[in-house]
Amino acid sequence: MNLRLLFRQITLALIVFAAGSAFAIAAPPPAHGSAPTLAATSESVDALLARPELSAYRGWLKYLRADAGQTAAREGPRSKNAVEKLHRLADWTASIAGNPNILSELRGPQEWAYESAADGSGQPFRINIPADLPETNPDRRPLALSLHGYSQSHSENTAGWTARASGGFEVAVLGRARGGWYHALSEADVLGVLDYVLAHWPVDPARVHIGGASMGGQGALRIAARHPHRFASAFTQCANFMQQPERNLLAIPLYATHSRDDYVVPIIENLATHNALRDAGGQNIFDETDGLGHAAWNYAEGNRRAHAWRDTCRLPASRAITRLDHTALDGGARRAWWAEIIQWGDAPRPARFIINAAAGNRLHVTLENINALRLDLAASPADRGQPLEIIIDGKSMLTLSGTIPEALTLSKDESNAWTSAPASTETLALPSHTPGGAAQLYDGTPLLIVYGTRGDAAANKAMRAAAIAASKSPNPSWALDSGEKSKDDGVPHHQNLYGRLNTKADTDVTDADIDRCHLVLIGDAVQNALVARLAEKLPVRLDTAAQSIICSDGLAFPAARQTLALTHCNPLSPARLIYWVASTDAAGYAPGAVAPALAASYFNAFDLVITSATGGQLTATRTFDSRWNWHSAAAREKSPPLPAALEGQTALACAIAECARRATGADFAVAGDMLPLGAKSVTSGVTRVSDIVNLFYYERIAVMRMTGAELLALDARLGAPAPGGEWQSLHPRPVSARIERDRAYEIAVPYRIIKPLVRAAHIAPKDCRLAAPQLAHAIERHLTR
Repeated sequence: MNLRLLFRQITLALIVFAAGSAFAIAAPPPAHGSAPTLAATSESVDALLARPELSAYRGWLKYLRADAGQTAAREGPRSKNAVEKLHRLADWTASIAGNPNILSELRGPQEWAYESAADGSGQPFRINIPADLPETNPDRRPLALSLHGYSQSHSENTAGWTARASGGFEVAVLGRARGGWYHALSEADVLGVLDYVLAHWPVDPARVHIGGASMGGQGALRIAARHPHRFASAFTQCANFMQQPERNLLAIPLYATHSRDDYVVPIIENLATHNALRDAGGQNIFDETDGLGHAAWNYAEGNRRAHAWRDTCRLPASRAITRLDHTALDGGARRAWWAEIIQWGDAPRPARFIINAAAGNRLHVTLENINALRLDLAASPADRGQPLEIIIDGKSMLTLSGTIPEALTLSKDESNAWTSAPASTETLALPSHTPGGAAQLYDGTPLLIVYGTRGDAAANKAMRAAAIAASKSPNPSWALDSGEKSKDDGVPHHQNLYGRLNTKADTDVTDADIDRCHLVLIGDAVQNALVARLAEKLPVRLDTAAQSIICSDGLAFPAARQTLALTHCNPLSPARLIYWVASTDAAGYAPGAVAPALAASYFNAFDLVITSATGGQLTATRTFDSRWNWHSAAAREKSPPLPAALEGQTALACAIAECARRATGADFAVAGDMLPLGAKSVTSGVTRVSDIVNLFYYERIAVMRMTGAELLALDARLGAPAPGGEWQSLHPRPVSARIERDRAYEIAVPYRIIKPLVRAAHIAPKDCRLAAPQLAHAIERHLTR
């Protein structure tokens, strides 16, 4: 062990001993004297990265090097911060080389990093390691996983951490960006950090708790709903719960705090869903206060109760879960406990399974939009030593006797009858298609962005710029350099903080890249050599000569000044996905382009979207079934085309509000701009109702009640539609003479309208509920009718 490390250990041990702890190791302090060079230290880092036995340190070393390099580039190599970070890199490199077991010796608050498979980068997190953790045969401790809020990072989220004499682990994760919203790579990092911590520290997997405030609370609810079998509880503060399938969380205890006067994350976005979960039998507590605005994290009494409650929560054994009710929104969230969707149904909709384990060794299974489901019977309440009955949709009954397999697959045959067979461990050559679009490429799998180099000068420049913009984003959007930024480093909140995603020119891509990576492809078959290799096997062809976008089933769309974006399995490596963006106008590749912006949405059902390259106008969307076949062109033709009267943003928004009102039976609805489209939002005669439906996948509607007097006051604050900026308006506008001031009225509010509505009007309705119809269903049924 080198002298600096020994001195550090002795010093920190004395400090922690004084605080009642036994032993701690902190990060090496900056050295004195001349700074090492980044180039020289990088050689030492590379040598350590090449040693397989040091794989646990790969993420940490890569992060330290990236952080030092970014700081030197931003502030200058001789700046105080750059010198300190270079010393930190050099000291840790020497410490790891001198003591390969240093990871097991760390105690107290530490910054650390794991290596992301998506891009090979080191992504940081903070961990507080119990000071009394024995070095040998340590007992397993609970873990509290904390997600930061918007504009923050893993560091700001741990300002109050101190070295503790005993207790469990605390971990604070960076969501890839300060505004990553724990979607796509932001979610992948949370799960990646959790897996890393479970692999390298003695954490009790039955006591992993997730939580956060604001954006972090929303992320905690989202990730818990997508992976309910991984968390013992969730604690959220001022979080948005409305867009999560709440019944996924029936088995997870939830504790939520919120202030009624929160106009940043309105209480309606949380309360309505908590009410729905409670009515379904959920284990949730909603602890409401007032006067804190968007700072429920300062609700001391609520925090005290929540932490005491959390300490009593434990993940139940899988065999103890006798009821499952799980809605899967995409292929990344198809499993809950002992059931997993193997193949989606034919509709571009969520898939849902409901399973009840009943007396008599029976499983009652209800399946919605599912063609195949895997049951892990060994982990289920079923008794494999007895005959097992499986009743599907209250009709089909399958009886198993003899040797009951550990895992079983239920699937439909050609006549749509349900059959069962022992589950196969073989990987399908062509994975089933699921909704979720381009965001599914950002699941933590190796990802490569490939730009074309064979176009004209303007196109080549635009494609290269698009790749750079795409490399800055944790999701399929192409990041602008504008927007809210940190004053410390100037990085916009929606951009990756540490490192960019990997990019290559089309001519540099190898067969190994194609086999290993999901691919973002930029350019058409003329502009991009890799697209040219794939072109004959893709389900869409861009015919620049005929100015036509032609689908493999013959359906065609105009291509002049249009951009297409397609998500599909890679014909050269079917286990991987491609996201292909091509445009007949170089402007269609610009950062902030409409097609990638739509693809980055949390909830969209489309696999192909076609937009104007310059005008922010939607042309069409299309979807595949679970076998990667187009949904019927004939069915699309039956969907009504949008008339010229609905081309404008305001008219379309009011029409969607009317759909919500009619579907819920409400007296009024709230209208407002909900889509990243231009003032002319759709192409009349070409864009159809089904194209709009695909943009509102799993969009919820809240219904709030207020008196006539409150309704008129709300209308006065909102006013009439005002296109050209953010606006909200009641639809239809109430006529004062016809409103009874003491009567209760119902107002339907689509999810995307709630936040701007409350921000503008400062309302906190006490009476609100989730409507049964979703907005997509409302649009499908009522738009243009």
